[in-house]
Amino acid sequence: MAITDESTSTADDLSVVTQKIAFCTPVLPGLEDAHRQDMAAASGDRREQHTESRRRAGITLERAWHQETPDGTLAIVYIEAADLEKVFGVMATSEDPYDVDFRESVQRIHGIDLTGEFPFPDLLLDWTAPGTAGTAAPMLGYAAPILPGKEGADRSYYEAITGDRHDDFVASQRAAGITSQAAFHQPTPAGPVAVGVMAAADLEGAIEYLATSDDPMANYFRDTVREVHGMDFEDGFLLPEPLLDWSV
Repeated sequence: MAITDESTSTADDLSVVTQKIAFCTPVLPGLEDAHRQDMAAASGDRREQHTESRRRAGITLERAWHQETPDGTLAIVYIEAADLEKVFGVMATSEDPYDVDFRESVQRIHGIDLTGEFPFPDLLLDWTAPGTAGTAAPMLGYAAPILPGKEGADRSYYEAITGDRHDDFVASQRAAGITSQAAFHQPTPAGPVAVGVMAAADLEGAIEYLATSDDPMANYFRDTVREVHGMDFEDGFLLPEPLLDWSV
């Protein structure tokens, strides 16, 4: 399992390690509304049960989106926890009625058996602006298929922004108002998919900056998106639909 650890500070000024993971899964045709209803229940009528379930598993933050694609709807999920191995173990084996319902819903809506093996994504980037860890901000989850033979080019981009060009990357993120990003490669039967999350106080403003700025790092980002995903970022895109925003 590819996960990332981040040390954050609590009110007691103790160091707490947070692990993060983002992944996507198809929503089976015709079941988009069923998934929306499940997510609405987790935030509404069944929030107490959902909270007990996630605390039992050790989850501290969970967010989900729907993203429309030419091949159908993708569900994008982002989770933070102290121990992700424990999270997925509990989700796979718990006999609590809510957890059993959750597994059955995942099987019905996504065709995934949580008791079986799941190909976890490979972490490429985990960046948080200094002084912002643990602060709440609007978050965007996204997924984009990687063109055949372009996985290496995407990895080279992330190696650059976490290596020799990291200072330029951080300056660009700050100029865009972005406070955190995490990026993964997820293996799928159709090929690797890039999955990530981005947080900013003004998400639309951050996206506009990345799409239009003459900042060299924003240009580098757009060039990489074009090469790796065959997309012109400056042309705009339909933002994923938020479904769930839960935290302890």
